[in-house]
Amino acid sequence: MSTSTLNNIKTRFSDKIENQYFQSRLESNSKFIDFLSNLPGSKVYDCFIEFINGLNKKEVDDLISIFKTKSNINDLFSINYNSGIEKKLFELKEIGIGKGEIMMAWIFDDAKINGGGESFDLMLNGKKYEIKTASDENPGVRTGKEGALTSKNFYKIMKDTLRRMENLTSNNKFDIKSVLTDEEFLAWTNINDDDYIKINDGEISKTRIKKLKDFYEVFNRAGVSDIVGYSNLILRGPNEIPKELSIEPISFKDFKPGDMITLKIADSSNIRLYILTELKRLKYVRDPQALDVDIQNEIDNLTKNKKFIIIRPSGVVITSKLKLAGLTSRTIKVIEA
Repeated sequence: MSTSTLNNIKTRFSDKIENQYFQSRLESNSKFIDFLSNLPGSKVYDCFIEFINGLNKKEVDDLISIFKTKSNINDLFSINYNSGIEKKLFELKEIGIGKGEIMMAWIFDDAKINGGGESFDLMLNGKKYEIKTASDENPGVRTGKEGALTSKNFYKIMKDTLRRMENLTSNNKFDIKSVLTDEEFLAWTNINDDDYIKINDGEISKTRIKKLKDFYEVFNRAGVSDIVGYSNLILRGPNEIPKELSIEPISFKDFKPGDMITLKIADSSNIRLYILTELKRLKYVRDPQALDVDIQNEIDNLTKNKKFIIIRPSGVVITSKLKLAGLTSRTIKVIEA
């Protein structure tokens, strides 16, 4: 860092500091100037200055006594997050950073926090960490932008499932109950209007995930494997409303322009075939186990180049092994595996 930059930081610090005791203790400390220069953004900087301005002499001494004293990530297990100056430092947060991040940058000798624009929170000894806090009663943590559902294929298939279900029942197109078994109809109606709304809004509890999995498993068992050929037909015209038809299966292989094709509209008994054919287009109806696999793959991608630090009142977890806790606020929520 250039001398002019350091001087600018010192001047800015001196202009805003009101705690003269703190200033007298650390004003000329080069590591402290580096710490200030690495705070991500003016709001975070001002948040820290406001914090130290409110400290008494004992708190200043306690704060300075832990400044840059840690070097190993496992030292996190010895920190007191529930009382004293460490708790006050831990609680600091501002737009773009969460609880614990300023504390990490303060106590670790080779640490830098990155703010909201990065895919990780802390760089320590050349390694990346994501810092999350949680309660003991609700131990799961949200994964932020990297875990956003809108970018995940498994979520797109969930929404496509609802779209197909709506399409098959809209405008009384088919009498679903008359062509499904009791088990299939229960799996269908178990996904109710509130589930539609919540799933589309990205609020998918474990109960809703189970409803979807039950749906996929039930319709996976619905047999259409013995049907050969094409059984669904969509008619479109430039001045007509598209029309969907269930037809008796035909084989379509080597027809050429000008060939005649005979189609026979299926009777009501083949409406079931039409519905099952539409549902079999869904990946998770064809392979229900793939939903769990796809979700876990997305979770594993979150820790491909970093570890998660999860801090709760009962203790700290440092891990790269996570599993699903839920899907909420349009993001993946995880817990240690």
